[in-house]
Amino acid sequence: MPKKRSAPLLRRMCLEKVALNMRYIWAGDYIINRLASSFVKELLQLMCEEDLLTSSVLHSLLLPQLSELDLGICPELVTESSIQITTVCCKNLSSLNLSGCIQIPAEALIDLVKSLPHLTKLDLSKTQCNTEVLSALGSCCCGLRELDISLCEEVTQESLLHLVCDPATGALCCQELQTLQLCTLKSTTNEHELVWVLVFVLLALPNLKYLIHDSVVDAVCLIYYQHLSSTRIFPGFPSLAELARFRVPDYMNEGGSSLSLALKEIYAVDEYSWPMACAVCPHLEEVSLFLRDSPDLGQSFTSWGSLVHLTINCKERRDLKELWPVTRNLGGQLRILAIEGFSLDDELSFYTLLNDCQKLKHLRVTFFPPVQSGNIRMKNIDAFSSSLPPLKFPRLSSLYLMQADVEDPLPAEHGLILKTSLTYLLKNSPNLQSLDLVCLTISLDEVFQMVLTTPNSSLLQLQKLYLIQDDDISMNTIDLLLSSKNELNCLKIDTCSKICETDLEKVLQKVVKENLDLNVVWE
Repeated sequence: MPKKRSAPLLRRMCLEKVALNMRYIWAGDYIINRLASSFVKELLQLMCEEDLLTSSVLHSLLLPQLSELDLGICPELVTESSIQITTVCCKNLSSLNLSGCIQIPAEALIDLVKSLPHLTKLDLSKTQCNTEVLSALGSCCCGLRELDISLCEEVTQESLLHLVCDPATGALCCQELQTLQLCTLKSTTNEHELVWVLVFVLLALPNLKYLIHDSVVDAVCLIYYQHLSSTRIFPGFPSLAELARFRVPDYMNEGGSSLSLALKEIYAVDEYSWPMACAVCPHLEEVSLFLRDSPDLGQSFTSWGSLVHLTINCKERRDLKELWPVTRNLGGQLRILAIEGFSLDDELSFYTLLNDCQKLKHLRVTFFPPVQSGNIRMKNIDAFSSSLPPLKFPRLSSLYLMQADVEDPLPAEHGLILKTSLTYLLKNSPNLQSLDLVCLTISLDEVFQMVLTTPNSSLLQLQKLYLIQDDDISMNTIDLLLSSKNELNCLKIDTCSKICETDLEKVLQKVVKENLDLNVVWE
């Protein structure tokens, strides 16, 4: 009688058989390239998880039908021979991820990109990519739209010039490029020279929407001030002034046109560079703003119809009320809002901000308690709080709310209005999936009681809940959450003083007994 094999063993054998015979499985011309790419990606991930992937198996999956290939899944197995096979067999690739494939020599990367003229998306982060590789990319991959060269030690600021311009002919390259990730690129000489190189890249690439580097805002300000010297930054390349005139023929002439860029996001902007960024980049959709001492925030945010993602970090504590002009102007169009460093000096500051932003999909707020008492000071604060009109958030998918100074509790009136605001958020966000409540000094038991015990559709889509250092939450709320209708599959309880290890055991028993698909983390 044949010996029975265990299910895991059969699974491993099947995976190996499928992987090693992929060339025959996908031999028919009727197979759609995208379907083959998706199948191979999932198979690679699965075999990595099962610790089954070997070099020979990997090579068997490098098929002519592939239009997308992600080798960043298994960088330790990708060698020069893997790339040679890819160069010969996978000429239809439009998307290739080699992130972390450090064993591939630059010469092999050059041969590879020369053989893939249809590439539109390429990730070379953490590889041996160098100036010669980027020069080959610029010459051979005219349709490239996305490129990641972060953490490439051999890539210098001069390398970027060879990506976007051929010094032999003066022709501009990679004109379709929309996303360029540099991140950790550092200057080989001085920071000013790096900024000039970024200016060169911005002027050379008319379709560039995303340039990921900390110094982009400095480059944008130089373009705004038209500080473009006619001196060539590197021999053999056009000057910045020549590039600017190529983009706008009458640039820098008297009464001439100003340059505008296609950038859609910009980071590390302060209140002084923000107007310049807006003037040069009229299509901004995502902005990260660092405030210091601007007295009036409203004037700079009056008419930016394309802005949908706003992050504001306050370096020195200021009243959240100061953001009301911003949210009043932009709140209706914002989809993502992240705020940090403000205090709730005015009791209504958070509620008013929410009232302006009821179309948000993601909200993240880290706040401080008030420096001093606020303005309401009503005897009947309970009646005032309950009379606040309900707020609705039909699109809200994730909420992160954190009190930064847990040792300084909120005054009673501030806490009551915050509790009312949070109740509205949880009760009237039918699509909320992710919820993080951190160090809040209000009674979360009362909030969840009001949200979950009334007949409505609250938190039906909730999948992830993190409760961290929330000392006013107890097992009553946890039991209520587990008994309610929702999609909860991840519950993290961290340093909540009213919940102990014994309570956790009861939760785990309930999970097992009721066969709940729930991962519980208690710290």
